[in-house]
Amino acid sequence: MEGYKEGDRIILVGFIDPLSATNFFALITFGDNDAVAEDEAVRMLKSIRKK
Repeated sequence: MEGYKEGDRIILVGFIDPLSATNFFALITFGDNDAVAEDEAVRMLKSIRKK
């Protein structure tokens, strides 16, 4: 989920495993006009893989 608050961008990501009771959430925030931070957030999210 993506949203905005007071000039910052907020990305909330859920890592849900339907076969487990263990689930995780990540929250990434950065300035809305910071293109470098946006690219880095996308890079981080794309790098996450299930083992």
